Amino acid sequence: MKNCFIIFSDDWGVHPSSCQHLFKHIAKDNNVLWVNTIMRLPALKISEIKKIFQKVFKINRKISSDDNLILHLRTVRPFMFPIFNPFFRKINKLLLTYQLKKLLNKINFHDPVFVTTLPIAADIVSTLDVKKIIYYCVDEFSQWPGHNKKYMRDMEKLLIKSSDVVITTSKTLYDSKKDFSKKIYHLPHGADISHFKPRLNIKKTAFPHPLLGYYGLFDERNDLDLLEKILKREPNWNIIIIGEVRIDISALKKYPNIIFYGKVSYENLPDIVSNFDICSLPYLINELTVNINPLKFMEYLSTHIPIVTTALPDLKKYSPYIGWARNFNEFMKQVKKFLNENKDNRKERLEKTRLYLIDQSWEEKTGNFLKYINS
Repeated sequence: MKNCFIIFSDDWGVHPSSCQHLFKHIAKDNNVLWVNTIMRLPALKISEIKKIFQKVFKINRKISSDDNLILHLRTVRPFMFPIFNPFFRKINKLLLTYQLKKLLNKINFHDPVFVTTLPIAADIVSTLDVKKIIYYCVDEFSQWPGHNKKYMRDMEKLLIKSSDVVITTSKTLYDSKKDFSKKIYHLPHGADISHFKPRLNIKKTAFPHPLLGYYGLFDERNDLDLLEKILKREPNWNIIIIGEVRIDISALKKYPNIIFYGKVSYENLPDIVSNFDICSLPYLINELTVNINPLKFMEYLSTHIPIVTTALPDLKKYSPYIGWARNFNEFMKQVKKFLNENKDNRKERLEKTRLYLIDQSWEEKTGNFLKYINS
């Protein structure tokens, strides 16, 4: 008999988050209701404002995975307000409870496991008849721009108190939550290793080289000063940014050796990334980033391309096979080291990487995830 899951998370299919990777596997053998939601007020742009009006029910639908296996997964867009002060929390609680209960009865979901990546689900978990509550903690949302820190912290405390199990994606998140949870586990991100495996048959001619690459959301977490210093110091190096840009990049666009490529589909991403000489993680180190373990890091490892990152605490343990840099000079030194990597050093790095990746697939992580929530 299949189990039932309700997932309260980012929009299904918009970008492959860690929760989506896990439930692509879980939904092959279990019934899943995925609740699309929104975490913050939209900016004053037509494209962003439209998101509010999209928060109405759409027709439930089955979704096919990349390998054409049918997932037992439905998505739903309940109407809600992306405002989380005490007044609107009460309104959202009533709205979501009514809509979800009605839908659960319609699709005959019994004793579901409730999984949320978002603290804003704290108010509705007590109103639904669920078997277990799982908080899959992927970020410190109280530090995100546009969020009220107190409201987010209050909701997360309530959610952790209500949860049967808490699972964190970084060790720093684990350390910050462990004193408040009855049962907590640390589960680092996995990777779609076969999807990102080295493209040996692709010639590196599409872009200028040497090429330092980054993909994903480019926002307040990224270190623009670091990138500008690199562009100034090494005008013969080239930087490519792939993905949506949400901050002012005018200071960088004046340099001829930086490319803002725009969005690339998940399916086509490995072909573009294969042109990188260095996979970079140019993040600021502050309250917003100190708890993250970027999902793209494991994908970077899967490409076998050298990685250079700023000093994210959760990535320090990978220093034997990446460049972990505490400042600009160290970052430059690590890049130069990998650009001039000799055959023996490369062989040693690739062997360490290969051994580490053996049990880091999403299939392995899904098994661990299910083991933790059933513990």
